[in-house]
Amino acid sequence: MLNIPDGMNEQDVWDTIERVVNSLAPQFVFGCYDIEDIRQEGRLFAIQLLEDNAFDNERGKLHSLLNTHVKNRLLNLRRDKYTRHQSPCGSCEHFEGCVGELRHNCQKYQRWERRNASKRSIMQGEELPYGGGCDDVVDMVEEVTRNEIVQKIDRELPSSMRVDYRKLVEGDKLPPRRLKRLLATLHEITQEYHGEQSE
Repeated sequence: MLNIPDGMNEQDVWDTIERVVNSLAPQFVFGCYDIEDIRQEGRLFAIQLLEDNAFDNERGKLHSLLNTHVKNRLLNLRRDKYTRHQSPCGSCEHFEGCVGELRHNCQKYQRWERRNASKRSIMQGEELPYGGGCDDVVDMVEEVTRNEIVQKIDRELPSSMRVDYRKLVEGDKLPPRRLKRLLATLHEITQEYHGEQSE
């Protein structure tokens, strides 16, 4: 049950919630969340606040409280669904020496980077390009295998290499050092896939 502030009726509270949600929603559209999804999340956050807490008119306006609360909750939602900015390096015993290429040898950092890349891929709603078309069963099996490998690459390719991967798939040239690094990573990812298939 909503805690209705003194001097307001339930309709006034709903109107205030709608004003707040409609003003904030366009700023928080991201990934697969469209504006109506954000509005719905904002309404839920406002209702939860008013169910859990009594509002004191002397401390400020309901609009200000709801605006601050809903905005903070939407910021948290976007952060949690899209990416984690704090890497695990701060809690690592090798933190002082862990920079640049050394991070790619750290399992904690790699897991964190893969998780962020996966979250971004899911929220962006993009698929990596691949060829298509199946004429017979053999082609279909090859196509399914290709799709599985592309999906595995999409999940595990570090975010720092996604642009280079897209360029490679689209036929653009890469500097030799970056190409070598990308191919080594792709080889590692696909080797793991073939290893899983043979077990």
